[in-house]
Amino acid sequence: MTGSDAVRLVLAVGRLGEADLAGWWRSHGLDAVGEYVLPDLFPRTAAIAGAELAVLSAAKRHRDALPDRGGMVHLFGEPLPAFALTTAWLAELKMGGDAALLDELRQWSNVEEAQDSVARLAGPPPPGEQIGATLRLGAVPTQALNDPEQAATITRSLGAAYVGQGREFVVPYYDLV
Repeated sequence: MTGSDAVRLVLAVGRLGEADLAGWWRSHGLDAVGEYVLPDLFPRTAAIAGAELAVLSAAKRHRDALPDRGGMVHLFGEPLPAFALTTAWLAELKMGGDAALLDELRQWSNVEEAQDSVARLAGPPPPGEQIGATLRLGAVPTQALNDPEQAATITRSLGAAYVGQGREFVVPYYDLV
């Protein structure tokens, strides 16, 4: 998994969770509502602002749903490199570049299509242990996040854990050891 694959996966899950699809976070960044409202506010960067809204809404939803303790790795936060890469890519895209990925995400019209796309990017959902509104996928050592191959594997498994979830959101995470 390259850095661009990780960015694509984070954005895809961010879009999957939006209000018009799975409804896990209430953002409308890349749906028809965002497409209608955001161009008036951000004439040059409406799609990018919409993607940022989706990703930041997902990050907040994860922070709110996870226990208030350190040492957890999830798709929408530090210390996972994929989240930082995504926010950096979106910031850079404002200066110019190809926003075709965002156009593709805006076209998703139903949850099944979105979940199929995420599954193609991430692979099969991993096993985990549901604890309340969270899904513990296991434990990873801190140094694994510094190794590109291991970080990619962690990113893929986190992304895959969203596939098959219903409207009741369960936050996938790893304990950091």
